[in-house]
Amino acid sequence: MKNKTHDKLIKQFLNTKMVLDLSDLSRPNLDILEDIITTVNNMAEKVSNQQGPAAIKTILIAIDKSGYKEKIISYAVTLAKSLGAQIIAIHVIDKSSLGAAGDLLGYYRGGNIEEYEKEMKKKGEILLAEVEATVRKNGNINVTGAVLVDSSVANAIINYAENKRVDLILVGARGMAGIEKFILGGVATKIISHAQCPVLAIR
Repeated sequence: MKNKTHDKLIKQFLNTKMVLDLSDLSRPNLDILEDIITTVNNMAEKVSNQQGPAAIKTILIAIDKSGYKEKIISYAVTLAKSLGAQIIAIHVIDKSSLGAAGDLLGYYRGGNIEEYEKEMKKKGEILLAEVEATVRKNGNINVTGAVLVDSSVANAIINYAENKRVDLILVGARGMAGIEKFILGGVATKIISHAQCPVLAIR
């Protein structure tokens, strides 16, 4: 019999505000993930029967160079396969990493800011190309990517998700850096607090 903590986590996810600790792939965590997939799938089928299109059709994954990207991709692929959803992968370049402020944090080492931004965009495109290739290799899933530049990584993700009418956001609970990390206490926290759709933050 599943315990109260297990049921509480499922309810938190359905209420759009939760962080699921998947730092280890123990049986309890896998049970929770499987139940989330089953529950969301059932909800999607209900919505499909009553109101038209299913509820979860677009999954947004926010990718950076941290070690979380493999986990995020893995869970996004699992969910997309189960729900028949497409994946949008985005990489956000934090404007705080450009210019003098970025120099203080060790991101920018002087030179032409415009050229540095172009270089960062190119690296972001290469990163997303790798992500898209990994997704396609793991299943027949429609996947697209976009590189964004914004003064707020969290706001960029939130606004993009809203504009694209995303149904679910997957982010790493840690790893996204920049000045905002120190001022606001974390990109993932802000996304969880302000996104208009469910958010799954992976530790």
